[in-house]
Amino acid sequence: MTSYNYNATTIKTMKQKVSLDTWQVILSLIITSILILIVYYFVEKYEPIYYITVIGCLVLWSVSTLLFMPMSIEATNTDIEINMSLRHRNIPLKEIRDVKPYIPGKSDRRIIGSGGLWGYWGWFYNSEFGRYFAYYGRKEECFLITLDNGRRYVLGCDNAILMTEAINKRISR
Repeated sequence: MTSYNYNATTIKTMKQKVSLDTWQVILSLIITSILILIVYYFVEKYEPIYYITVIGCLVLWSVSTLLFMPMSIEATNTDIEINMSLRHRNIPLKEIRDVKPYIPGKSDRRIIGSGGLWGYWGWFYNSEFGRYFAYYGRKEECFLITLDNGRRYVLGCDNAILMTEAINKRISR
């Protein structure tokens, strides 16, 4: 953990890993293996245009997974950083209105993104508060961030309650 001097007090940066459920890992490995077998089948049996198309779709799927799959969440003194495999996303603390624990339920519907394959990420819809963007692994380790402009994010990481408390300490005005 790194320390920063912030308004004459020292607050440590909090970073937590995003963990997946066992079933998510098993299912993700099975689906990835099936996709690799499909590519092998197409390479052996069909014309190049077919397997090039299948390989192209597999590459597109893999890149989108690597771009959005959450790896860790970090609360610094200025931002919430969502670290993914190939990039990261920052949410400035000064734009955050509210942070509270949240458990996605059956009323949450995926619009576009991953519904459990290597984590949950993408646009989702909840009938209670509308559309939100999600980056999380296990559903029971999530929290909801509402921004001043009305945008919402559901993030998840190990020790989500501690992360929620750490963020609330940083945004208290």
